[in-house]
Amino acid sequence: MTTGTIRIIFFPLVIPVLLAGCAAPKAGHVPSADPAATGPRREAARLQTAQREAEARLDELQADAAPDCPRACELQGVICDLSRRICLIADRHRDDQELRGRCQDATRRCQRTNDKVSARCTCTPPGVTSP
Repeated sequence: MTTGTIRIIFFPLVIPVLLAGCAAPKAGHVPSADPAATGPRREAARLQTAQREAEARLDELQADAAPDCPRACELQGVICDLSRRICLIADRHRDDQELRGRCQDATRRCQRTNDKVSARCTCTPPGVTSP
């Protein structure tokens, strides 16, 4: 076997290896426009999903002729607490417009929930005992 034959045999094998090495991502690299914002955005999105799920449960509860007011009040508290938590994240990242928008949406959801629940139930604020 001559040197020319060896080059012809190994050359087709070397090209795919070189191309694969160039295309491989760097270790620990996570593509993102703003790596610092991914965690807070992800957390706010998770909280917003939980808020929507609680709203859906409240809507089901409110559909009954006689709503379960203690449960409705509990869900109202959960929805507004999630709103507060989303806005806390947005406050820590004031320059992030996506988080600001999530806070505004969450705040509107809390207000709508307060209106819905107060129309049919009287809720005792957390930490206050009924006489």
